[in-house]
Amino acid sequence: MSLHVRNIEQVSRVMSAQATQDGDGVAIHRIAGNHLNAVLDPFLLIDEIRSDDQKDYIGGFPPHPHRGFQTFTYMLQGGFAHTDSMGNKGEVSGGGLQWMSAARGVVHSEMPRAEAGRLHGYQFWVNLPGAHKMDPPDYRDVQGEDVPEYHYAGHDIRALLGDARGVDGVRLTGALALPHTPVTLLDVTMRANQPLALRVPAGWTMQVLVVEGQLGKYPARHLLHFNALREASVLQLASMQATRCLVFGGQPLQEPVAQYGPFVMNSMDEVEQALRDFREGTLVAG
Repeated sequence: MSLHVRNIEQVSRVMSAQATQDGDGVAIHRIAGNHLNAVLDPFLLIDEIRSDDQKDYIGGFPPHPHRGFQTFTYMLQGGFAHTDSMGNKGEVSGGGLQWMSAARGVVHSEMPRAEAGRLHGYQFWVNLPGAHKMDPPDYRDVQGEDVPEYHYAGHDIRALLGDARGVDGVRLTGALALPHTPVTLLDVTMRANQPLALRVPAGWTMQVLVVEGQLGKYPARHLLHFNALREASVLQLASMQATRCLVFGGQPLQEPVAQYGPFVMNSMDEVEQALRDFREGTLVAG
């Protein structure tokens, strides 16, 4: 049975990044935030940091709390040093990635390590199902040389999260699999005029974030969203020029989202409890 094929002509929604600041005055471009939770489910937030000027990022992200979701950081150039209340210390540089499940509570910091003054990377927030929001926290990092790389359909693909499949059944297995949230994330460097076709599981949303070049009429810092379909389908991408993009998607949790700053729960009562726990010093397990 043939699968329904979608391309950028059938995109459901297009979002463009907005310049803002976070942490200690770090200049970022916010590609998606909490106003898009229902659209991008299970993804909550997508930020890009890209600058040659240390003044834009040198303040970094000093110690701050999280509860109820996961962070995923992918660095193309430069890097960050991570420390957290679990006792983890890790540094990730160009091509590497970090994953942290805040779950019931973490306090962590992310401080920049620049390479020749340039810092370029992305952070994703990924929701946790309500049944796992109060699990013990966890952390893992993967250095750039350990990220699986594939040459598929004429394109160079770095598989970051989960599994993806080509239409011919080829499996692109990522460096990490998130334990409670089915998602996939690929870093794709596309050849000009060469189509790439990926299978999309039934019920999954998919997104394409243009990093460099142009996909159709959409330049860098544009996010293309494809709604979930009830049946499995094919996402087909092609560009008239060499283009780099992040292709990602997941199975929506379809749960209520209550968010206040760094706390993402299913109800405001749970958010208020997280705030009390943080103020009283009980957010992080002793």
